[in-house]
Amino acid sequence: MSGREDWYDDSEYEALAADGERRAAAALKGMFAAVALTAAALIAAVVALIVWVFLALLERG
Repeated sequence: MSGREDWYDDSEYEALAADGERRAAAALKGMFAAVALTAAALIAAVVALIVWVFLALLERG
């Protein structure tokens, strides 16, 4: 084995890159979960507002 082949051992960098990819995937999952929860909360708020307005109109009319 020549010295050049020993110098070009990048397995440690590949391991670091794989770890970074795993962390990025986990962060992306967390962001998608936060967006989904926010969207669900907004939809629930809109439905509650529609029901409230409907009940107010029924009561009035």
